[in-house]
Amino acid sequence: MSGAKWWGNLAIATFSMWSVNSSVAWSFSDTSTHWGRACIDQLSQRKLVNGYPNGTFRPNQTVTRAEFAVLMLNAFPNLPRSQRAPTFRDVPTTYWAYRAIQDAAARQLFSGYPDGTFKPTQAIPRVQAIAIATNALNHPAPDQPDAVLRQYFDDAAQVPTYAKRAIATGTLNRLVVNYPQVKQLRPNQAATRGEVAVLLCQALASSQPELGQTVPSQYIAGNQSGFAIPPAAGGFGQFSQGLTVAQKDGRYGYIDTAGKTAIAPRFNVALPFSEGFAAVGVVPDAEGTRWGYIDRQGQWLVEPQFASAKPFSAGLAAVRVGNKVGFIDRTGKLVISPQFDDALPFSEGLAAAQLNQQWGFINPQGQWVIPVQPYGSVAPFSEGLAQVERNNRIGFIDKTGTMVIPLQFAGAQSFAGGLAAVQTAESRWGYIDKSGKLVIPPQFYRAQSFAEGLAGVLIADKWGFINAQGAIAIPAQFYAPQAQVGNDTSVVAEDVAVVSPFSSGLAMARLGNKAGFIDKSGKFAIAPQYADANSFSEGLAYVNLGGRWITQAPGPEGPYLTQLEGGEWGYIRAPGR
Repeated sequence: MSGAKWWGNLAIATFSMWSVNSSVAWSFSDTSTHWGRACIDQLSQRKLVNGYPNGTFRPNQTVTRAEFAVLMLNAFPNLPRSQRAPTFRDVPTTYWAYRAIQDAAARQLFSGYPDGTFKPTQAIPRVQAIAIATNALNHPAPDQPDAVLRQYFDDAAQVPTYAKRAIATGTLNRLVVNYPQVKQLRPNQAATRGEVAVLLCQALASSQPELGQTVPSQYIAGNQSGFAIPPAAGGFGQFSQGLTVAQKDGRYGYIDTAGKTAIAPRFNVALPFSEGFAAVGVVPDAEGTRWGYIDRQGQWLVEPQFASAKPFSAGLAAVRVGNKVGFIDRTGKLVISPQFDDALPFSEGLAAAQLNQQWGFINPQGQWVIPVQPYGSVAPFSEGLAQVERNNRIGFIDKTGTMVIPLQFAGAQSFAGGLAAVQTAESRWGYIDKSGKLVIPPQFYRAQSFAEGLAGVLIADKWGFINAQGAIAIPAQFYAPQAQVGNDTSVVAEDVAVVSPFSSGLAMARLGNKAGFIDKSGKFAIAPQYADANSFSEGLAYVNLGGRWITQAPGPEGPYLTQLEGGEWGYIRAPGR
């Protein structure tokens, strides 16, 4: 029997709060007005906390150091041992929590006191609980912890020296929750069961995002005031037509630009709005997801019936009926019968359609304008041209299907602003005009499409921006984050976006592990402070606060794979909006 599971079982018998095997999720009689009720209820449903036999939770009762050791092992059962467990003279082998204390110390979650004691029955101070949870998550520490503490807490001077770095780290990663005054840390007060439960919700939010939505954002210390729409709203992605998809309790709905629920979460999957409608999916039976379309009031335009569905474009939407794809109009009528293996949305009057592993283009009546050709892939038309690929070489066709720019490039992006980024056989990127002439010579390691007159380019190991003449508009100065591999090693996360195209006069740009937004002069309009950030859309940008980049060690043949872990996502508003 594993140590973590054994201690979970022991917790049920000896300490009624922490449990991994309880079969009953309590609705506690004494938490109905408690500020952390939603978090406590969610932890109870997940069998991470338990109550007392009389149906109470006792949220204001304190927690001992021994009890907190049990909790941390239940919450983080996979933390590796990093040292040999010390012996504490006040924790005999017969003590009920001896094994838990030994395991927690071996994982460096806890340390003892200088006199060799552990003080297992001592009520754990808030500062210790926060520091232990922070260290378990292994977030990178800020360079100036004292400045962080002074910025966010009126009682920062009360934080013990040994805990300053951990508390500052936890603050920037949204672990610290202070009720009722967010700037009062009260570091040396004993932590209550309710406070510890909320700390657990915040600590587990990276792996269980729903838990992070249960804590009232006004009590979360750190940068939460910068969110125009807090993480609790559940939104994600970019806004489109005033709405964005939001998740709550495993279901998807939509929120508006004020963060208020516009369409209640009741779908299993949902796509952004386009032309007044959104494709959404439900799972009515064992046959799997069925897709339909709703309007902005959440009313069905087309009842769920399709195997898959794509957004509306030019008044038509591609839907899959059985194994074939056709198009419906805005009344839900099938106006192009299901006959294609696949299809892309309409763009500039034509839609790419696939038949027998070949691609061509159809008009809104479903007629072939450009007959199918043995292209491996195609892209929608943009500025009168569409990129097509055959045998790993890319060229461009016009709306008659004529190959106006021959198949020759190793990589390419669609035309924007009269130019298209292309990758030559020498693996350098440049830009061509619509005649195929290289007007900006291949010289960049990577390149983006033009947006608002500028394009991001990678020069050596840093990104900058050029104008349409190829001149440097914003010098190369932005660089990728360092991602952690294992416990000690870090690598440059080359697969993480360093800059984004300009939108509404702003572009995401990062300095290593922190991203902000620059204006067209290259100055930061929003200081780099986020682990990740998406472009502004309708005045709002989706950003992550407190996360860290983790890279999986490569296999024998594979590259590094990087992903963002932890932190919380919310929306910030563009300056002046």
